[in-house]
Amino acid sequence: FNRLSKEGGFIELVVDPTKTMEVVNSSNFDLILVSAQLSNIDGLRLCTNIRSNVELRNIPIIIKVDEQESSLIIKALDLGVNDYIVGPIDENELIARVSTQIRRKRYQDILRQSYQKSVSMATTDSLTGMYNRHYFDSHFRSLFAQAIKEKRSLSIMILDIDFFKSVNDTYGHLAGDSILRQVPIQIVQNVRATDLVARYGGEEFVVILPNTDLKESFAVGDRVRKSIEAKDFIVPYGQKEIILKKTISIG
Repeated sequence: FNRLSKEGGFIELVVDPTKTMEVVNSSNFDLILVSAQLSNIDGLRLCTNIRSNVELRNIPIIIKVDEQESSLIIKALDLGVNDYIVGPIDENELIARVSTQIRRKRYQDILRQSYQKSVSMATTDSLTGMYNRHYFDSHFRSLFAQAIKEKRSLSIMILDIDFFKSVNDTYGHLAGDSILRQVPIQIVQNVRATDLVARYGGEEFVVILPNTDLKESFAVGDRVRKSIEAKDFIVPYGQKEIILKKTISIG
């Protein structure tokens, strides 16, 4: 362990195996090293507990076994342990195995983050963070069909920022982008969590309100309209920030 520390790693040594899950859940570890020779708990069972936790599933596990316990290796690998080391431990071998598993984990983390970013880009608008037109189109069909099947009300609101072009022309596109980011926040704050808010295009936004009739949707739209009308939008203008007032039209 001293050698691992000298290699630049942070090590948390858990003497009481019954507290392992508590310690592991409290920090973001790159690797877990488990000894099969634990005094008051089964080392393999501990590995199983770690692997069954969704939050810890991507952390590599190395198990340490004695020479006479080679049969445990197959069981450990079947349980999802990534690698093993046979005692007595050779420091160079330990460093090599730990480094390999950490490199693999960090590479997989990068791939996972890249995938999640790609999925997010396919469904959300990059400027506002709201759902995009493609996501709206695909989900509207299913929600519309479900409403017909269940004979439930379904309302849709189209919201357009009034005289938006004048913001870009007068104060610049940075100010316009700031307005586009702030307006949907006001919309989200005044609708239900079950309502779908999306950027429809340009300065237009759309809201799908399941189980909402015309009278109810009118009340929601009026609440959103008043909220935006009362909002002080702080936007960049040159080297300073200014306050703009904006209104929206809803249909």
